[in-house]
Amino acid sequence: MEKKAENIILSSLSEKPFFTKKELANLLHSNNLAQTDNAFRQFVYKLTQAGMLQSPKRALYTMQIKPKFNIAPDNFITKTRRLFTGNYSEIKYCIWSSSWLHEFMVHQPFSFFYIFETEDDMLETTFNLFSNNKKEAFLKPNKNLIENYISRIEKPVVIDKLPSRSPLIEQGKNYFPSLEKILVDIFCNTKLFSFYQGNEMNNIFTNATKKYYINYSSLLSYATNRGKKQEMKNYLEKVININPILTK
Repeated sequence: MEKKAENIILSSLSEKPFFTKKELANLLHSNNLAQTDNAFRQFVYKLTQAGMLQSPKRALYTMQIKPKFNIAPDNFITKTRRLFTGNYSEIKYCIWSSSWLHEFMVHQPFSFFYIFETEDDMLETTFNLFSNNKKEAFLKPNKNLIENYISRIEKPVVIDKLPSRSPLIEQGKNYFPSLEKILVDIFCNTKLFSFYQGNEMNNIFTNATKKYYINYSSLLSYATNRGKKQEMKNYLEKVININPILTK
C-alpha cells in the first residue's frame, strides 16, 4: 500500500474512535484512492490485512486496533473432539472450557468445566459416547447439580444443544465458540453459568470488551437468536458503558 494513502487515512481518521463506511468511502474517493465500490472493497481489505483497520460492527470502522481473543484448546479438549469426530465426523459441534473466562474475572473460581454443544438429536448419543469412554459427562444438568456436584469434580463435560446460527471459529478440525458467542451464552444461560453472574459477569464483559476485538453485529445477531437482543443492548449500554453507536 502506498505511503501516501496510509498518511491520508491516518491523518484524517486515526484519532476518531469510530467512523462510518460512508465517511471512509468519501475520503478515499476525494483523494482518488477508490472510485468504485469494488475498489473500495479492495482497499478496505488491504487496510484490514495490513492491521490498520477493524470493523466492530457492520458498516462501521476503527483504527484503534485490538487483538482477537486467543482460542487455547488443551489436551482434554483435543481428545474429546477426536472422540466425537471419530464417530460422528459430519455432525456440527463446538467445545470450550469455562476456564477461558478466568482472565476476565477478579475472583478466580476453584474449578472449571467443559461445555460441549451439538445438534439436539445427538445429545443423548453424545452423552452415552462420553460416559462409555470414562468422561464425567452431564446432559443438560440443573442448577443444583451444577453448583453442588459438577463444581467439585475434575474435568466435567456439560453437554447441551448448540443454538442455531451460533458464531463459531474453526481451527483445523476443531470448532470453538467465538468470544461473542461466549459472552452472549453466559448472559443468557444463567443456570449453567450461575458462578459467572452479578459483578463477575460485569467484570467479564468489561475486561473482554476493553481487551479484545468484538464484532457487535455478530454479538447482537446471536443475542437476537437467543431472544435477548434488547436486554443485551440495555446491559451493554447502561452497565458496561459501551458506546451506543456499537449497539444500534
